[in-house]
Amino acid sequence: MDTLAGTALALASATMFALGIVLQAEVAAVAPAADALRMRLLVRLARSPRWLAGAVATLAGWSLQVAALVLAPVTVVQPAHAFTVVAVLVLAWAMAGERLGRRETAAACVLAGGIAVIAALSPARTAGHAAAGPLAAVVIVLTVAGAAPLLRRRSVWAARLLPVAAGAAFALSAITTKLLTDAGTGAPATVAFWLATTAAVSAIGAVDELSAFRTAGASPARPLSVRRWMSC
Repeated sequence: MDTLAGTALALASATMFALGIVLQAEVAAVAPAADALRMRLLVRLARSPRWLAGAVATLAGWSLQVAALVLAPVTVVQPAHAFTVVAVLVLAWAMAGERLGRRETAAACVLAGGIAVIAALSPARTAGHAAAGPLAAVVIVLTVAGAAPLLRRRSVWAARLLPVAAGAAFALSAITTKLLTDAGTGAPATVAFWLATTAAVSAIGAVDELSAFRTAGASPARPLSVRRWMSC
């Protein structure tokens, strides 16, 4: 029953993340090019009510993700977040008038079926972790991958690596969120550390993703949903 409830929360989380993407993407696409790959991009975008509404939706999505990880294993929660793609398709169609064809509908149905299978076959939730060495190695690799475009913003490869960098940063935020929920309420210092780490890597991921939207531009030839797939 906990796994079922956790899956439902994960799907709700994915939907809120998708709403945040739809609200924020078009605002980011027209931001000044000089702000791309800089933290000041977040400051500038925060002046837009639409972008702030997207930020609230994203924060709500993260809160639901935390609740889901308390109840269900990460092997269910994170795959369930693939539903974000489905939700982006539907919301972009409803809110931005984007076309939703048969291929997109079929892909959405396949994703939904896959999530149901994973939830049905998943193991019970556990707070066990990998050894410190492998876990630290994964954290370091994802941190470097996520921050690389920000550190080498003048490189010709920086813009091309943005989708990969955003994916690495958000993958790391999922790991730190899992570690945060496993810490529980009995270790305030540990909880504070993982909370701060999650906020930091999420900010890096946000700058990567929003800069990717800025690089792609708002051209109809690059629909909102397609640009998001590039950042997954």
